[in-house]
Amino acid sequence: MKESYPFRQFTISIPREWIDFNDHMNAKYYGLVALVVSVAGI
Repeated sequence: MKESYPFRQFTISIPREWIDFNDHMNAKYYGLVALVVSVAGI
């Protein structure tokens, strides 16, 4: 069985404009978060 890598926590501040009326992140911004994490090398 392949060993798993340790969990690496990443924290980012989300602009208030990305939050919808019921305090969930708007779906159109999930791709941007994935891109930021990818660029950060996480």
